[in-house]
Amino acid sequence: MPRLLRPRGRFINSRRPRARSGLAALILATAALFPGAAVFARPALLPEKCGSTSTSLATREEIEATSVILIGTVAGVGDTQARITPQVYLKGPVSASDVVIQAPPLGCAGVPLQQGERVLLMLPNSGGQLLWPMLDAPGGSYRLVDGHAVNLDPRVTETVDGAPTESEVVEHIRSVTGQYAVPATSASEGASLDWVKVVAPVTVACLLVFGIGLWLMKIWHRIDPS
Repeated sequence: MPRLLRPRGRFINSRRPRARSGLAALILATAALFPGAAVFARPALLPEKCGSTSTSLATREEIEATSVILIGTVAGVGDTQARITPQVYLKGPVSASDVVIQAPPLGCAGVPLQQGERVLLMLPNSGGQLLWPMLDAPGGSYRLVDGHAVNLDPRVTETVDGAPTESEVVEHIRSVTGQYAVPATSASEGASLDWVKVVAPVTVACLLVFGIGLWLMKIWHRIDPS
């Protein structure tokens, strides 16, 4: 019986493409289930690094952990920093100079600020520098419009009339800090005395002490005329 000869042409196994496609699908599925297995996968930012979304007022713990809380006007906005002209300090050292806030940490979005708008900001401190409030910082950033405090987070669908009032937010913060300090606009104003709260009470107290002294001297002279 004659022997069958195999053709000299290249033998192609039709099963290899299917095996390769199956292997590729397995790799993609593994990468989807385990992000760390993908070499070029970019790690997702953890919410706790940038804050957590919230539309409620700041808690006592959040207020106590904040370095500076102020009401002011945005004097300038840049790529890496912004300047706020303070009007009232609800927490922190009081100064009439513009407050410079630095850009938020890399990968975290800061609240949108526009020059000329009036805002209430809770400013964290890092390395001695005040930081731009982060977008997801809970309850700490407001645009003050027509007596209302509108959340600066653009994802919060909140009308001016539906927002809490400015006085409500201020009193909530003051209930924790006990502070409402207006910076002096000049050196003379900062050095002046409060006549109603300081000078008048001290004067009345001195007159009372002087009057009591005269009355005691009069009694003493009756006891011992010599």
